[in-house]
Amino acid sequence: MIDISQKILYDNIKTERKYLAYMNSTLSHEMRNPLNSINSQIQLIKSSVQDLTQFKTDVALNLNEQSRKEFDEFIDDLS
Repeated sequence: MIDISQKILYDNIKTERKYLAYMNSTLSHEMRNPLNSINSQIQLIKSSVQDLTQFKTDVALNLNEQSRKEFDEFIDDLS
């Protein structure tokens, strides 16, 4: 007779590790995708806000005092 209990135990552990690794990689992938998407959208919004702020500053510098006040009120209404 040959004792194969150690081989069976080893095979079970090997199978459990394989499925655990598969589950971890799948879960990590599913969590990373939305986070990467959110991060890129945040970067795009930050860039847009900076561009709009610079545009507002450039426009305001080229206006007279009354027009600048009207422009600032208009921008505030949009916010």
